[in-house]
Amino acid sequence: SRFEYDKDIAMLDQQSTPPVLIVGAGPIGLTAASFLHRLGIPFDLIDCKDGPVTDSRALGVHARTLEFMQMFGLDRTFIEQGRITRYMSFHRFDKLLFKLDFNVIAKQTDFPFMLILPQSKTERILINHLEQNDCVIHWNTSFESIKLESGVNHCVIRQDNKSLNRVYRFVIAADGAGSQIRSQLDIPFEGETYDARFLWSEANIEDNALARDSSHVFMGQSTTVAVLPQPDDIYRIVGPDFQTKANGDSIVAGSDMSFTAFTDFLKRESLLSHVKIKNASRLVNYRIHKRMAKTFQKNNVFLCGDAAHIHSPAGGQGMNTGIHDVMNLGWKIAAVV
Repeated sequence: SRFEYDKDIAMLDQQSTPPVLIVGAGPIGLTAASFLHRLGIPFDLIDCKDGPVTDSRALGVHARTLEFMQMFGLDRTFIEQGRITRYMSFHRFDKLLFKLDFNVIAKQTDFPFMLILPQSKTERILINHLEQNDCVIHWNTSFESIKLESGVNHCVIRQDNKSLNRVYRFVIAADGAGSQIRSQLDIPFEGETYDARFLWSEANIEDNALARDSSHVFMGQSTTVAVLPQPDDIYRIVGPDFQTKANGDSIVAGSDMSFTAFTDFLKRESLLSHVKIKNASRLVNYRIHKRMAKTFQKNNVFLCGDAAHIHSPAGGQGMNTGIHDVMNLGWKIAAVV
């Protein structure tokens, strides 16, 4: 169910301006806020949404990301709410070929596995952490414009139907693939769009017939499909359909599809015929882009996460690299401040 938030949030125009503005309260912005708080650096954190996401979105949490969460005392909470996958199993059609065992890095990290945790839960954990430390998240607060002048950032922010003029020394743009800040700063987002459409379903697999301590990669006739066990009995099944080009060129949008169209895709690829897929809760097809901002920095504005780079979901790159962006940036901002 959707979490409810107090609409009587603290007003930005009633507060002194801290040195840092974080735009975007997804996993990247929330991590940036958590790290800056730990380092004793005040910030404003804004998001145009009315609360965190409620769907699964990014799932994979890498060992290095858990090491960062350990710094905040959140690693056990992540693990308790997620699913540990020690292995990655590779299949050709329905035959198991081999497994990778993440335990080989057990001497290098406390977290020798891939954790599967829906983004909705990741955000909730980080929000709770910030709230417990009296950090305010300004929901329903949008970024309107920025002007770089005399070494500071003059920002216009809209909150409660009022435009507020605020001056920040640093701005962290964690505002996603369609970043308004990147656009306003005229930073090119270079790259291309994959021709194939990606098909994504979240469904049950009868009798949990695929091992739930492993993520799975199935190689079919002309494509590769990943199957990821989530903390509940839901599996995510996702892969590119190279035989059908997607329509449109949206960076962030997806469209619904029928369960029949999805199962026809799997049959055509001779995949997952040995399991019964049922109770599909989400069926989406969408396009994937591989793009990178020409620069991640313009004066004292920094692009992080999807605002800076987007790519295939293979390996869980997006959220993890974005979190690493702000952990790398945060200590540097703190050192300068």
